[in-house]
Amino acid sequence: MSRKINAKGLSVAVVIKHFTTTGGAEKYAVEIARRILARGHSVHVFSREIDTNAAGGMHTHLIPRQAAFSSAFNLYRFAQASDGRIDRNQFDVVHTHEKGATGDVATVHTFSYIHGLERLSWLKKLNTFYLSPRGLLYYWLEKKQLLSSAVVTVSEMIRSDIQRYFPQTNPIHTITPGVDVAAFNPGRPPDRSNADSTDRPTGNRGELKVLFVGSEFRRKGLDQLILALPEKARLTVVGRGERFSHYHQLVKTAGREKQVVFEGLVDNVHDYYASADVFVLPSLREAFGMAALEAMAVGLPVVVRSTTGVADLIDDGQNGFVFTRSQDLSSILRQLVDPVLRRRIGANARQTAMGHTWDQAADQYEAIYWAIVEEKRRRGKSGRRTQ
Repeated sequence: MSRKINAKGLSVAVVIKHFTTTGGAEKYAVEIARRILARGHSVHVFSREIDTNAAGGMHTHLIPRQAAFSSAFNLYRFAQASDGRIDRNQFDVVHTHEKGATGDVATVHTFSYIHGLERLSWLKKLNTFYLSPRGLLYYWLEKKQLLSSAVVTVSEMIRSDIQRYFPQTNPIHTITPGVDVAAFNPGRPPDRSNADSTDRPTGNRGELKVLFVGSEFRRKGLDQLILALPEKARLTVVGRGERFSHYHQLVKTAGREKQVVFEGLVDNVHDYYASADVFVLPSLREAFGMAALEAMAVGLPVVVRSTTGVADLIDDGQNGFVFTRSQDLSSILRQLVDPVLRRRIGANARQTAMGHTWDQAADQYEAIYWAIVEEKRRRGKSGRRTQ
């Protein structure tokens, strides 16, 4: 439903390929846009896919899908098409979440393409990057996005990545993903009224109930978590990753059929947080890790690898645990069998989450928007607003 825009509000264009809540970057864009809208600003979404529920009250602009022979060229086509649709004089602020699109504000959600080449030999780097049109296009798209007036990263880890490979980038802000602490809270019990909740195995008394939420099982280290489970622990895996049969076979080979349950994709993820004792995210590489922050808001102790962006929010042993070596994960889980320790860590985790809400993230973006508008006005480049 359309809403009346405050006369002093800004007109903001949001650029992202998919304006939905099904992915981390996508959910981030939606949550910020919703709150910017609620503060009296006009929001225009430019996207190939728009969830009408997520975009309620916003102006939507569908970018036609175009065939592309590679993911890099797909990004290029979208950036070119969206740039062609946006009249920059019509908006106070253009906020992009995609590589290849230059705006007033650019949010970087992933590691750079070059970062992913670090583990390769020089020969593979030569083939994958220096002699690869696809690799060079990715690099060009990243550089183009970083030409934006203000660059925002979702974690200090991504900020460091940009500073290492693109040292000439404009000043960088870090605004982590947030969490809705009213929706994700320790006082909300699991919903036992639906079949999924009623039929879900709860494990034996005294078992440590471990939760994993996510897709891309290999990158998120699910295999290492399965092998690190203590004897008296039960793991629930929420999400559907690649090589699904491989992980079922791994569970069987490790003799853990009675300890691991694969739930697949679910609509009621809060119920799984509410039923768990501990949340684990052992990702080999993770820009942030939004599910870990949700678990913290519910009051769960979380265990994450040091290669995740959310690790910056964790004081090891106080509001969660951070590990580096795979063999340390099993030791931490054995400590968390102690319910007193879990309660103390979980309470501290909740307090940390209270300081990282979506509203607080929107506060920071709104301040950046106004600073950009003031700078444009100072330079005599302020555009007119649309209502």
